[in-house]
This record gives sequence, structure tokens and C-alpha cells, in this order.
Amino acid sequence: MSHAATNWAILQRGLKPSVKILLWHLADRHNKDTKRCDPSQELLAFDAEMSRATVNRHLDILEEKGLVRRVKRSCPKTRKQLSTHYMLSFDNVFPVSQIATRPVSQKDAIPCLNFDDSRVSNCDTNPVREPVSKPCASEAEPQTIFNLEIFASKFLDAFPRIGSKSKVVAALEKAVTGGADPDQILAGASAYATEQKGNEARYIAFAENWLEQKRWASLEKPSSEKVATRETVNIQRAQAIIEGRSWTIGSTSPDYARELVHLGLVTEAQCRATGVRL
Repeated sequence: MSHAATNWAILQRGLKPSVKILLWHLADRHNKDTKRCDPSQELLAFDAEMSRATVNRHLDILEEKGLVRRVKRSCPKTRKQLSTHYMLSFDNVFPVSQIATRPVSQKDAIPCLNFDDSRVSNCDTNPVREPVSKPCASEAEPQTIFNLEIFASKFLDAFPRIGSKSKVVAALEKAVTGGADPDQILAGASAYATEQKGNEARYIAFAENWLEQKRWASLEKPSSEKVATRETVNIQRAQAIIEGRSWTIGSTSPDYARELVHLGLVTEAQCRATGVRL
């Protein structure tokens, strides 16, 4: 596994989520020392949870965009076909297919002699530019670049039950792209892990489902002075039961429900009304 290669894959823009997931798994199979990347199609399909036909279609897209180049191999002695070697543009520089490219300028590809062979757009006819009141991006203070790989790694370490790693990464990217606060998601994952400590796995939600339901949104935005404790988690869970939140049914074990009743945070009637077993 090459962290540099997977980080490169995550930073690629303009790809559909499923195509990006396949690129990430390819990068995950990249050997940082030998630069080899030759997983079988069966392994890629298993990693990305796709059919081989879908893997091939996505590989076509990645090759058209110049991110991947496939090199077929065979054994010199037996002529038996070997697994394909995948060259990543992370290591190699090769031309992008014409299908995936378009000219940067707004003029035809054929130079025009009347304009000194220029293909640059003449959108701005005024050479004089007014000074800007704010500094340019290069002069402004540097901004922190969000790293999905690091964020996903922290979440996977914090959450108590992981189903599909690729689905979790896709769900995290969808949540953050939609405006969710990464710090709040991580705080929610830690609080949920604390809440479910000691519970059987069947009572614990899968990470991808937890993210899809936006369960972190029920928590207050974390601050440097506030750390999730068992007491705050109990209060939040009791409030969710009182409000009749459906997700509490499968994620609250009978032992935990009885503990909340014993603490006086919720009544048996409120648990039964929501569907939580005692």
C-alpha cells in the first residue's frame, strides 16, 4: 500500500464516486517501492464491490482521462496471460486520450493566420486592469487543505463497527461535500463508540448506515473545551428515545435501556412507546 498514491487518487476531481472508489483501490494496491500495480480483476471487483463488467467500464474512463494506462502481460514460456499491469499517472506521465480532453482556449484547434497563429481567447479586450482591493490567492494567507484520506482513517479508527470500507469513504466524502462539519462527524463517532462500549455487535449500527442517517447531527458541535463523556451520551440517547427516534430501536440494547431507566433519564413507558426493548 502506498499512502502517497491513495492520497493522489483522493485528490482527483471530476470523477463519479464509483469511478473514484475504483481508482482509490488501484492506488491502494500500488507498491511504493517497486511501483508495481497488478491486482487481478477479480481482486479489484472484490475490493470495490463491483462486477467485473463495471470494473472494466470504469477502467476505460480512467484510461480516457489519462489517470491509468493498462499494460497486458503474458508468460514468455507458456504464453499464459498474466494479470494486467496498471501504470498510474501518479508515477508516469503519459498523454490523455482525446475523448477526455478539450482545448483550454475558446478558439478552433486549427491556428488562424489572421491572428498570428494565436489560439488564446480574446475574451478580455481591455489590457488595463483595475487594482483589486483584496490580495490574490497566492498572496493571501495559506488555507488548510482538507485531506479525505486522513479524515477517513480517523473515522475508521474511532467508529465501533465498519461494514464496507469503500462505502464508508464514499459516505464521508458525500457528507463533507454536502456541508457537514468533519470535526462534528468525528466527535459523533467517538461518542457513539463510548455509548456502545460493551454492547453486542448486532446492536451497533454499521458506519455507512450511521453516516447515511446523519446521526452525528444530533450532537452539539464540539469545542476544544468539551469532551464527550458517558453522562452526556446517556442524556443524548435518553432524549432521542423520548423524541421517538426510530434509529434508537436497533442501537439500544436492553441492558443499556434498563441503565437509562435506572438513572431516571427515561421511563419504561417511553422506551416501549419508541420500540426499545427492556
